[in-house]
Amino acid sequence: MEKKNALREWVYSLPYSEVNQKRDEIITRCKITPYVWRNWLAGRTPVPELAKPVVNDIANKNVFEV
Repeated sequence: MEKKNALREWVYSLPYSEVNQKRDEIITRCKITPYVWRNWLAGRTPVPELAKPVVNDIANKNVFEV
């Protein structure tokens, strides 16, 4: 059984025109590399607890429970 990936579900629900802007904002505000972003999106590494409120703020919704 595959674990739920809340970040991936949210990104895939965005209009295509917004994906790059949101990705760049998360990379900048969380101070991560694009490589780390791809790992989060693929579910290879978990999103750290300190980054979850930042993602929620950028998404303007609760992607993660914090």
